[in-house]
Amino acid sequence: MKTEITPEQKSRSALIKERQKNSLFWQVVHLLGSLQLALILLATIALACAIATLTESRYDTQTAQTAIYKAPWFMAWLTVLCINLFAVTLTRWPWERKHVGFIITHYGIIALLIGAMIGMSRGFEGNVTLHRGTPVTKITTRQSVIQIESPADSYLYLLPYDAAITRPSIKHPTKLSIPGTDLQLIIDDWSNHLEQQPFLQASNSPKVPAALLLALESKMLHQKQIVPLTLADTASATFDFFGLATVQLLPTLPEPHSRTHRESQIVAAKFAPVIVTEDQPSDIHIMLSDDGNLVTVANSEGTSASYSRADLMHQKLPIGSATIEIKEYWPDFKLVNGKPTTLSQQAKNPALRAEILFPSTTAEPPAKKTTPWLRMALNQDFKSIQYQLGRGSSIQKSGTLALNTPLPLGWADWQGTLLAAGPHEEITYTVTPLPKTTDMKSDRSSAPPGFHAYLIDRQRSSSHHSFIFGSDPKINELAPKLANDGTDFFGNSQWVMSGSVTPLTLNQQMVRVAYGLELKSVPFSIELLHFEVPRDEGTETPSDFRATVRFQDLKTGAIREGLIHMNHPASFPGTFLANLTGINYKFSQAEWNPRDLDETTLQVLYDPGWLFKWIGSLAICIGIAMMFYWKKRK
Repeated sequence: MKTEITPEQKSRSALIKERQKNSLFWQVVHLLGSLQLALILLATIALACAIATLTESRYDTQTAQTAIYKAPWFMAWLTVLCINLFAVTLTRWPWERKHVGFIITHYGIIALLIGAMIGMSRGFEGNVTLHRGTPVTKITTRQSVIQIESPADSYLYLLPYDAAITRPSIKHPTKLSIPGTDLQLIIDDWSNHLEQQPFLQASNSPKVPAALLLALESKMLHQKQIVPLTLADTASATFDFFGLATVQLLPTLPEPHSRTHRESQIVAAKFAPVIVTEDQPSDIHIMLSDDGNLVTVANSEGTSASYSRADLMHQKLPIGSATIEIKEYWPDFKLVNGKPTTLSQQAKNPALRAEILFPSTTAEPPAKKTTPWLRMALNQDFKSIQYQLGRGSSIQKSGTLALNTPLPLGWADWQGTLLAAGPHEEITYTVTPLPKTTDMKSDRSSAPPGFHAYLIDRQRSSSHHSFIFGSDPKINELAPKLANDGTDFFGNSQWVMSGSVTPLTLNQQMVRVAYGLELKSVPFSIELLHFEVPRDEGTETPSDFRATVRFQDLKTGAIREGLIHMNHPASFPGTFLANLTGINYKFSQAEWNPRDLDETTLQVLYDPGWLFKWIGSLAICIGIAMMFYWKKRK
């Protein structure tokens, strides 16, 4: 059944053909709004999204966004698609009632695409770590940047750069010109995981103090850490072993102090003993028989002996270096008003009080009562050290430790090994990539990324261009030999670690290079006022994470407080207009530090294209509904 064409439709079709034939403007409009162009654009975008999905699954979201979603070509493609959608609506001009749903739908798609492009180009996601009482004004974004200080003007130049995405190599290096100079920064390698290892460098200055390198290793935990210690100051001479122990280098070890250690034990036949001591409990165990007549004494070596309780009363019994004396005995033990007494002379609940006296050595000043420690002092030959191992104020072990000799520390299976020592040593660090395959099973996620870089003189290196950018990995050794007058055109290469500043030099010119995540300034400050972790009743399982923060506008000084907890973010400015337009910063709870409740990490989202996305999505729904359900009645 053929649809009858009305005279109005014939007239409209003739008008469109006539203007398309005689007007250049309408020819361009119909060309931009053609179905063929739309199919090409949509097919390309669909293919790019598929590739981005595969990239994200193989690498990460940041790689997919940088390579595709936020790439200039993808933005340009979306812009052309918006032009195509707008031109399609113009090809229907003059519009009729039946075109309303079609037009609204297409303009909704355009608004949605504009919002997406604004969000990708102007918005950001990041995080901020807050410490109680310390306001911050910068957000750490997910965008990697490189910062270069030019020796010409000492100005800091900042530009986006992600070595993990560009993947520079010796054959395909990244070349960045240093403004105001003839220098060029060459980046020829990258690594996802770099490690910073300390080493000692001898100094000719007598003002440089003595230093050592100590390796702490646990085979059970597959952990190894190189600890540098120097006598420059107290902080440089002390290492906090994850809050569990203290390692310290001293000029000389303190002389042990002898004293008598006193320990009191209330021993009963029917309940566990009560031990009272000023220090760690001894390894002497006293047991009482059910009838109260027999006392058994055992030590840590597994040897024990039994004695008549009556014979031991008020007598001193030597056990090794210790002395035991039974001071009191209660046949029918009971506490009355907090004091021990006996209810009868029958052995119904026998108990006794024994005192143990033994000499011990202490180290001054004493440490925390339950904190183990290792103290060291260098010998004059610098090939060995004197050490003291202890806990609290007691010295448990002491002696001499030679180079490359493991010392069991008594902290699980941790061992300490002296690697190097010297009288005048400067502690320097070298950065190297972690090996791709390693026997150590420690967590590599904390190892920062970075790239390998060096400087060249563009004028002097022009004649050796093929050599410098060739495939020879030993250009550090060979390039200076090509200089004609003894002046290098190629500087020493180094690994630049994320989060640190690395100086690169060439011919007495120094360029400081920093690499890491971008710090974006915001027009307000945020401060942590209070952080709490409610627990499920009767357990230690967190039921929520609550951070109370204070926002302060840097221009007006206006202050606003917010409560951030699970699934309930806080925002700033937080006004109705800010929430409506999307010019709003949203803060959500991300991480917390169980060891420090004065610290928390928040996730930050800023999307200025939110309003366009919302309007576009609503327009698409309205337009589709009108196309299907709002029709002219016959």
